[in-house]
Amino acid sequence: MAGSFDTAPLDAALAAAIRRHAERQRRSVANDLQRLEKAVLLRRLGLDDAAVRVAIAAESAAHLPTPLGVRLRERVTSELKRLTRQARGADPRYDINRHIAVRRLAHWLDGDHQKLNGETDERTAGRVLNARFRRHRAAAAKTRRRQG
Repeated sequence: MAGSFDTAPLDAALAAAIRRHAERQRRSVANDLQRLEKAVLLRRLGLDDAAVRVAIAAESAAHLPTPLGVRLRERVTSELKRLTRQARGADPRYDINRHIAVRRLAHWLDGDHQKLNGETDERTAGRVLNARFRRHRAAAAKTRRRQG
């Protein structure tokens, strides 16, 4: 038994396969949840079961039949307006989660898949803002000391 077995390449390949599998599973679960969320929301907006099945089966809103797409856009627009009024008026019936779900559906109808999948947040992180504030305050204090 002269040689030893180096398992590092095998371990690395196995770890990569596990990561790929886990990512596929996460995407699958996320897709299932998006379909379920869309189905529940469409039913709450008053669509019948046949229309919900057609909308769920469609890859994008462009594949929806024209009458269904128009009716759905009208209902989503009116629901967004209602939720916005409730939010601005601090109505106790306002549901932010429903507002987010309706907004996602509106983005899907508009064909804006980036906001659905990535949902990138353009805001600056609080720690960055705090550091910026401290820097500016320190610079202002330093300027006052020089002048005073």
